[in-house]
Formats: sequence, structure tokens, C-alpha cells
Amino acid sequence: MKRVRTFAVSVLMLALLGCGSPAKTSASPGHTPSPSPSNTPFSTNKMAWSDCSSGFQCGSLTVPLDYSTPGGKTIALAVIRMPARDQAHRIGSVVINPGGPGGSGLDFLRSASSLFNALNQRFDLVSFDPRGVGKSAPIRCLSPKEMEAFISVNPAPQTQTQIDDAIRAAKNMATECEIKNPDTWALVGTVNAAHDMDRLRDALGDAKLTYIGFSYGSLLGDTYADMFPTKVRAMSLDGALDPGLSADDISRDQAIGFEKNLDAFLADCGAHVTCAFYNAGKPLAALDGFLASVTAHPLPAGGTRTVGIGEAYMGILAGMYLPSDWPILAFALHSAQAGKPQALLALADQYAERQPDGSYSNVLESNTAINCDDGPAPGPVAHLQQLAVSLAQVAPHFGPSSAWGPLTCDFWPVLATGRHALSAAGAPTIVVVGATNDPATPYKWAQGMARELKNSVLLTRTGDGHVSYNQSACIRTFVNAYLDDPAHVPPAGTVCASDPG
Repeated sequence: MKRVRTFAVSVLMLALLGCGSPAKTSASPGHTPSPSPSNTPFSTNKMAWSDCSSGFQCGSLTVPLDYSTPGGKTIALAVIRMPARDQAHRIGSVVINPGGPGGSGLDFLRSASSLFNALNQRFDLVSFDPRGVGKSAPIRCLSPKEMEAFISVNPAPQTQTQIDDAIRAAKNMATECEIKNPDTWALVGTVNAAHDMDRLRDALGDAKLTYIGFSYGSLLGDTYADMFPTKVRAMSLDGALDPGLSADDISRDQAIGFEKNLDAFLADCGAHVTCAFYNAGKPLAALDGFLASVTAHPLPAGGTRTVGIGEAYMGILAGMYLPSDWPILAFALHSAQAGKPQALLALADQYAERQPDGSYSNVLESNTAINCDDGPAPGPVAHLQQLAVSLAQVAPHFGPSSAWGPLTCDFWPVLATGRHALSAAGAPTIVVVGATNDPATPYKWAQGMARELKNSVLLTRTGDGHVSYNQSACIRTFVNAYLDDPAHVPPAGTVCASDPG
């Protein structure tokens, strides 16, 4: 099957920190209680579609910037669809979110529509760039040079100089996001995105929502179901993010998840002499030596660019999401070990969505804004220093960076709305999908979400890698049958294997 990337940028991706919380305010309209759905007026805002190549149709959906003042400013959301092939027996639309937060639904559907080929027989495939993302009132904070500097900061600072550098980078990101996005920076959280998705459902002409959410998209779906339980038709939440977790819980669980996948990669590489990073069967020692070396002496990568510890960690992280990427990562590490880091930098660039002209998509900036608008709020720097030491014991490579990850949000000038366990009482059965060795959204998170939902079933995939629909024909069979007919809920306790190879 075609390799498909889903997004789980999450807090570990943003392994840059801040220290000391400036005074924050909860006065922003985006951080007041959301209006109840029954009090949110809906216009008859049906979608107008135009051809946008390769069988896709594109449209724009106008939504309130601030749902507490729905008659005020508006923003436009970019939407894309692939119409159902069998229009005579069309069921409706299935809305798909690729995760992040910050992943572009437009880009994802264009690259991954074949993955949903079976659903596309009787469903329109629909995706959108959530507010703040991609082409939907995008959050823009840093210049390309500033973004390169942001990425290059040591994600697991130890010395005071490293800590000071990371603090400056985090402060600059938070400050520039506020300055350059005065209307939107505090209004891109998940609650607002869920309101937008209900507007989209209405504009698509669907009485109830059929939805697939990957990674962060599971949180968006969970939030929607809790806010609009009677408007859910069917919902698959794959690579679930448990909203009841604290910031420390997220950091610890994700660090352990990535460490387990790194261990699996290194064990596989060390067992096969054909692995590019074999290193006489001792790839772990070679990796640690390389990371120490690149921390002290960044490698030139052509032009003015170098690969230091920040770029190296991001490149390694990029290779952890799918086992099918392990050979690519092994080659990149082998080349970097030999003083040629271009392949490792290419992995980091792909993850940060750096374009050929040196510009970046806004995936990191929108990720920052959405995570910081949502919470949970991180602790002060002294707490994160202690947490980094603690997590290093259970996840030596990813623990410290995960501990420091969320502290950019410590400089966010408004209070986070916060997250809490959601029950979605009154919604039909929701299918939660989790993989036993998912690095970015550990299996225990799927178990937690399934427990918290009033009406759900947990569908399990055994194996490595992030999310499951793209890694298991068995998972796809169960999910597709359920989305086609919500009465076909997978039996409780169903376990699927990953696809071979």
C-alpha cells in the first residue's frame, strides 16, 4: 500500500521551552465559555464547489472568528472533497482530519485519497484546513531564518547557555505569534474548531457527521461528539489522544512511546548486517556517539545550513512514525555519521514542512497556537528540569526533550481553555482505534479515551508505528464497515495485526 503520512506534531515536536510565566489574562473572547450549540445561530451556508484538478473540488466556508460574538468578524476555511463515485447510492460525506494539530487536510486528502478508496464508493471524501492552519486564516509567526533558529535549539537543554537559548526561542515564538496574528492567535483552539466542523457538516447538507480523525484529529472528534452528541452519525478516532491527561502525563507517555519505537528500530538494525546503520551490530552506541558529536560540532550541510542536535533530533523523530521509514532513517544516520548529513536534514525538513525555496508551511506555528490555546498548561522551568531528569531514566533519548517540549506555552499571554475527560453522553457508539506500540499516541491513551466515552468500542492493532488505518487491512475492514453502516460496530475486544512487511 502507498505510504501515507498522518500528522502527530504534538508537544514532543515542539521541544523548545520557556521559563517563568508572564502575567496571563483570560479576557480573550476565545477563552470564555463556549456558547451552547442551541444558541449558536446557523446560516444556510451551503458549499459552492469548483474544480481544483485531479478529480478534486475545492470550496470555502465562512465561519465566525469568535463564536461568543457570531455576528462579528468572520474567517474563511479552505475545504476539499473527492465526490463519491456511486452518486446514485451516495450515503453522504465522511470528514477526515489528519492530525497535528497543524496538519493540512487539503494536502493530506490530495496525497492520501487512495487510502480511502473503498469509502469513496458511496461517500464524498471531505477534508479541510482547520482555523489557523494552511489556507484557513493561517497563524504566521516566524521568518524562515527565525524558524531555522527555532528548530536548531537543543531540545534537551542541560547547560545554562542551552537553557537560555531555548528560553529566547520560546519567548520569540510566543511574542511573534501574538503580534503578527492579532485577530486569530487566541481563537484557534479545539473547541472553536469543533464549532467550525459543525458548520461544515451543515454546509455539506449532512444531518449528522461521519468522521475519521487521526492523532490530534481524534481529540477534535472527541470534542465534537461531546459538544454535539446528537449530530454524530459515526466516528472513528485513530491514534487517540486522551484529553484527561496532564501535561506531565503527556510528556512521560510520549517519551516512553518514542523510546520504545527507537529501541525497536535499533534492535532491528543491529540484527541485520544489511541495515545501513548496522555499526558492527552496535547501532545504539553509534547513535549516542553521533548525537554527542553533533551537539558539540554541528555538521555543515551545504550553503549556510548545518545539522546540530536540534535538526538531528527532528530527523530521527521523523523516522519513528512508521516502520516502513526505518530504512530511510538508517541510511540518513549512516550518511550523517560519515559527515554527510543532508539526508538527515531532509527528514527534518520534511517534518517541519520546509519548502524548496527555503520557506516553511505554518505547521509548527499553528501547532504552537492550538496547543497553547488548549492546554494543559505546563509547569515552571524548575519543574521541567526535574521532570527531564526523571524522564531520562525511563526514556534516555526522548525523555528530556519531551519534558521541555510544552514550555513555549508558558509564554502564551492568555490562559489555556484546558482539556478534560469527555463522555459524549448521548452520542452513538464511537470506534476508538489504538496500536500497542504507537510512539506518538500510546495505546494507553486509546484505552483512556474509550473508558471515558459513554458509548464506545476499542479496536486494537498490534505493532509499531503511529495510527492504524494505513497500516492494517484488518483495521480498515472493520472501520469501513462501521462507517458504511453504524450498526456494524466492531465486536468488543477485536484485535488486528499490522500488515506484513
